[in-house]
Amino acid sequence: MSSTTGERVFIIGGTGNTGAAAVRDLVAKRIPVTLYARNPDKAASLFSTPGDEAAFKVVQGDLQDLASLKNALPGHTRLLVVVADLVNMVEIKKAVALAAYAAGIKQIVDISSISVTAPWRSTYIGNLHQVSEQAILAAASAHNAHVVTLRPTRFLSNLIVFDRPGPTAFVDSADPDAPQGWISPNDIGALAAVVLSEDIKKHGNGVYELVGDVVTANQRAEIFTRVLGRPIAYQRLSALDRYNGLQKHLPFLPFLMLYDWAIMQDRSPAISQGLAILLGREPETFEAFLQANKKAIE
Repeated sequence: MSSTTGERVFIIGGTGNTGAAAVRDLVAKRIPVTLYARNPDKAASLFSTPGDEAAFKVVQGDLQDLASLKNALPGHTRLLVVVADLVNMVEIKKAVALAAYAAGIKQIVDISSISVTAPWRSTYIGNLHQVSEQAILAAASAHNAHVVTLRPTRFLSNLIVFDRPGPTAFVDSADPDAPQGWISPNDIGALAAVVLSEDIKKHGNGVYELVGDVVTANQRAEIFTRVLGRPIAYQRLSALDRYNGLQKHLPFLPFLMLYDWAIMQDRSPAISQGLAILLGREPETFEAFLQANKKAIE
């Protein structure tokens, strides 16, 4: 797809790590992009663009203002949706999908979660994503359109915010030798851009799991020590202590969400072999991401 095809990609959530990576890749491919954001000036400043609205523009609005969204959607053919608000995600994604397909969008790329693969309703977070996926797929089917679903595992960017190591240790409730899956937001955004720039029929209603690397907590400690240049140990917490720590720092989140995070265990994680096929390269490793973001974590 190129700027001569008459297609234009609409992006919701384009200023976060994942969405921004997709925007940069699409702009680099000279694919016209519209970014939906609360603060247009701030959003535009994040990207190096030609300064031509035919190639890149920002529309002001938020996900509580469906009127602005509906006015902005016509003229676009594809949509990337990244929603950080898990509590209201189902309602947001359903409303966005219905508005998008009604406006003529032919393909939505939805950033979901690998948690949907857990047994039905066994986790609060997984169930939110399951219901969201079902709502978008139903809307796509009703409009003879498509949705491609990306299911990432835990984000490596969490290392900068939620799971960053302290001066001498980092904490978790996982078994020290239990494998845990990780994915770089750069790879999620890159795959979204690939799908949005290729023929819609190629990916159809595809579903892609994204696990870029698998490491244990003990291996995390070794990598932290090696990259940061100081001894970093793994301190295992009980599920109760992990929950209490999360509740202290994130008291505004629902109990069931914190409960999920406190007892989260990966189910036989493995690197997604298909990622290299989709991206045309190997995914970013835990250590490579840490090395690239060393200054933000030190």
